[in-house]
Amino acid sequence: IATGSHLDTQPHGGKFDGIYGVMAGLEVIRTLNDVGVETEIPLSVINWTNEEGVRFPTGLLGSTAFAEHWPLEKLHQLRSVDGSNFGEELARIGYCGDLKLGEFAMTEFYEAHIEQGPVLENENTSIGVVTGGQGAIWTHITLYGQGSHAGTTPMEYRKDPMMGASRIITELREIIRSHSAAVGTVGRLETYPASINTIPGSVFFTVDTR
Repeated sequence: IATGSHLDTQPHGGKFDGIYGVMAGLEVIRTLNDVGVETEIPLSVINWTNEEGVRFPTGLLGSTAFAEHWPLEKLHQLRSVDGSNFGEELARIGYCGDLKLGEFAMTEFYEAHIEQGPVLENENTSIGVVTGGQGAIWTHITLYGQGSHAGTTPMEYRKDPMMGASRIITELREIIRSHSAAVGTVGRLETYPASINTIPGSVFFTVDTR
């Protein structure tokens, strides 16, 4: 039986995101040891690696490797935003490990997690029990227009991809709000060539829907 979570978090994700689950698991182990309880089967604490996908470009890396959803070699070749290699970084800090995938048998996994939204606080409730999980979809969208001078190009001649992006983003919000349990976020928005006096030639943005 295992419990735990992850130590990495996204920017502004909160200091308890994931970390709470790892610390809670350690506290369970310490408490059992303090009172001399011996479990019938091993109890382990797991810290999943790169679960949020902030440094390396996909989330759930540790649990994905454990579930053998992707080949380990493919995961090791992932590169971060700073160009570092995932496999090389694991080796550098001594976390590659010798255990083969599938050798660690787990029958159950429990995760305590801090709520990152306002629902429990707003309802004056101290704890909630999860009854379902979100399915997350990450979409990368690039729109192409025609880059040109912001001062000399009349409005009626422009092919500005930012206008298309703004309409998609606005409509996305309306679609999401029509489904009560859904959420949607545009977390990255980048223009090219990203100049204050240039109509963008292209716009890139990400969509996180759950």
